[in-house]
Amino acid sequence: MKYLPWALGSVAGLMLQLSTASAIPITFTANLSGANEVPAVVSPGTGLATVILDPTAQTLQVNATFSGLTSPDQAAHIHC
Repeated sequence: MKYLPWALGSVAGLMLQLSTASAIPITFTANLSGANEVPAVVSPGTGLATVILDPTAQTLQVNATFSGLTSPDQAAHIHC
């Protein structure tokens, strides 16, 4: 019984650390290239996409830049 307060304190501390760790925004990056397609395609177009997931704000921010496209960009989509 004398270990119960210590054990409860330890569990509470771990839970606090876990909740804090999950609140950190997570950044994903992707190099966009025809070579990354399946099957691969030959294209002069390239790009870079950055996605920031913020669990605290419950937001997903997407930024993408393209270059070398042979026609105007018309659509984009995200696979989750």
